[in-house]
Amino acid sequence: MLIPVAEDLWHVPFDVKLPIGMEMPAKMTVVRLRDRRLLLHSPAPIDADLAGELKGLGDVAYLVAPNTQHQLFLSAAADTFPDARVFAAEGVSTKQPSLRIDDVLGNDAPPDYREEIDQVLIEGAPALNEVAFFHRASRTLITCDLVFNIVEPPNLMAAVVLTLAGARGRLAQSRAWRFMARDRAAVTASFERILRWDFTRLVPAHGEIVEANARAALGIALGHWFPGEAGTNAARLLAR
Repeated sequence: MLIPVAEDLWHVPFDVKLPIGMEMPAKMTVVRLRDRRLLLHSPAPIDADLAGELKGLGDVAYLVAPNTQHQLFLSAAADTFPDARVFAAEGVSTKQPSLRIDDVLGNDAPPDYREEIDQVLIEGAPALNEVAFFHRASRTLITCDLVFNIVEPPNLMAAVVLTLAGARGRLAQSRAWRFMARDRAAVTASFERILRWDFTRLVPAHGEIVEANARAALGIALGHWFPGEAGTNAARLLAR
């Protein structure tokens, strides 16, 4: 079911069951461009009812897998919307070798939507290759695994894993990023670029939407990447 977030912005919540018995809340974000083309960020399972809702909003034109992990339902979405272009993070083609990928996501948005959406590749973490998106009209940052905001884990295993990752009950980044980072300077530079966007709302793929002061909240969540005291440096970045 489509849930409105802002003008021309919706999300679709769903649950992902992982092999270790962990349930993870997730969401697909839907952006409608000015000409009524739709971009589906991190596609969810799409049944006939949801497909009908989407068609009522506009034409599904872009299917986006924003990192190497958020591609589980991409192939099925491409089957449902065969005319949509598929944009995926580098590495998705290895996991989905039979899927047609029209373009690999990078630091610059493709011409298809660059007039309305900006994007940044978080460089230096090739295991994930996450790309963050900024919908300028609604001043919304859209992410996948950059941060989590799961206040109430859906089951015990989720609670345990999120606690160990340092990402339970608040907006936080998983400790796994410290192991995924192969080039800390590149990762930090990418985070700086994201924090310079003028967003007020954050829609993470996992957890609750941050509706106010999202830029400051994200600066605090990412503060440990910057030298010195996290809060001081986050505030310094946000003040630029």
